[in-house]
Amino acid sequence: ENGNWRQVNTPLDEVSWYCIYFDVEDQTFWVGGVEFLREYQKDFRVKTIVENEAGLKSVDILSLLPDKSHNIWFNTGNGLLMMWDKAAQRLIRLSEKDGYTRQVFGWNNPRVRDSYGNLYFAGDEGVEVINPSMLQKQYAPSQIYFRSLEINDSIRHFPAGINELKELSLPYYQNTFALATGSIDYY
Repeated sequence: ENGNWRQVNTPLDEVSWYCIYFDVEDQTFWVGGVEFLREYQKDFRVKTIVENEAGLKSVDILSLLPDKSHNIWFNTGNGLLMMWDKAAQRLIRLSEKDGYTRQVFGWNNPRVRDSYGNLYFAGDEGVEVINPSMLQKQYAPSQIYFRSLEINDSIRHFPAGINELKELSLPYYQNTFALATGSIDYY
């Protein structure tokens, strides 16, 4: 004001945040903190809120990095690497399926995007390199199968196998049963 700086209160003064990123193209601020990721318009009106119900329970966002599609990537204090998919309005957490092994990240760790669009996050055990265009956003669901059926503490065997069983009638005294299941994940 009149060539002098003056302090202005904003909604950012009311939240516990760790990192901030200004998207020049969108003219928005992205702010990460204790269990939240928020997008603010240039005038600090809230545009997007991502919190606990979206998967940020017990997560402290330590640094932010956009990809070329304006999705926001971030790492957390408990070793997660996640992406907010702006188009789908959902969180994606990297896992072993994506080739990621959790590691410790320090506060405001080094991170950068190169001219090819690759993202680099430095952690205590090395540098994670992410090519966002290669990220598979959805995987086929894991298959569940029945491993065994126990009736009154006795394992039952069926000629065609328990997974092919369409119907099972039991006498009234065989009223205690347990199913053991398994999961096949082809990632």
